[in-house]
Amino acid sequence: MQEMHWFRWHHGATSDPKFRVVAKRCGQPVHVVIATWACILEHASAADERGSIASFDAEEVAVTLDLETETVVTCVTAMQGKVLDGDAVRSWERRQGGTKAAPAGSTERVRRYRERKRAAGANQENKEKPDTYANVTPDDETRYRADETPCNAMERDVTHVTPPREEERREEEIREGCKQQQESHNTACAREAASGAAAAGAPAPGDVPLEAPKSPKSWLGRPADADRATPDPAETKQAVALIKAALKGLADGGCPTATPPGGDELREARGWLAAGADPDTVRVVAGEIGARRAAKGSGPPVSLAYLTPRILETMRRLQEPSHEPHRPRQSPADARQQDLMAAYRELAVGLSVEAGGAAASAGL
Repeated sequence: MQEMHWFRWHHGATSDPKFRVVAKRCGQPVHVVIATWACILEHASAADERGSIASFDAEEVAVTLDLETETVVTCVTAMQGKVLDGDAVRSWERRQGGTKAAPAGSTERVRRYRERKRAAGANQENKEKPDTYANVTPDDETRYRADETPCNAMERDVTHVTPPREEERREEEIREGCKQQQESHNTACAREAASGAAAAGAPAPGDVPLEAPKSPKSWLGRPADADRATPDPAETKQAVALIKAALKGLADGGCPTATPPGGDELREARGWLAAGADPDTVRVVAGEIGARRAAKGSGPPVSLAYLTPRILETMRRLQEPSHEPHRPRQSPADARQQDLMAAYRELAVGLSVEAGGAAASAGL
């Protein structure tokens, strides 16, 4: 028996006019003729000599197709000269040619090829390895030949290119040696610098104390970390006095508030104190602002920081040189009082202008 377990069934076989001629000859339906033909092809394909029906058993086919034995014999006889030539299927080699059994060693070669492929994948360390066939030239015999399939062509042995591990090891040793030499050189230079500094009487680099970084200044002109230092009791007392003056001024202007002298309020008061403000100045400025807010129905400010810009502006104007004509000699207290009132008048004018702009924006 052959190792082939299949045969070709061509398109158009069921509609081939030859089978209608055979059906007319034997007086049987076309489907009976085609079924008998299928059994004949299957028997011829499985025969020792493929294409032969010498051992065809009409009785077995009749039982298989549920037909009478005489019907099968009549169909086979009618096929002579059309699709059969005696005990052979006509044009068997032409229509079934190429359906030969696979070579005995083909399966084994495929298995060995797959094993080599798996081994090569397991040994691959990274994707940057050189191509396995990098040393194969176009003229090499490993190219596919016209008469062999790609699967069989890949069965040829090809020399694999291995990565230059020896060169990599040498390069690593060179890099390590250069690194050690650089470290030794740096250590020697540091020792030489230290010995030279000691001879000259200068402190070693590690003995020089680091200079503390300067603290950045806040917008009030004081160090940003001044509030984190230990407060001066006298300064705190003066700051509390300024806060009380600001609260009294707001209350006199119609915006009473109860802000405890501590935290952010003390920091603002220290800023006023650093600008040269005194309780009288703070009280008057706070009274003007309180009156303006009470007139608009805004209520007291949330924080005393609202007073800071006005207080600082008032102190700047008081500290500017006066360009007024000479006045008669008067006491320092009277002069201070006049300067303060002039600054208050300028401040009131500024507040009036702002209030008018706000009313215009609101459509009043």
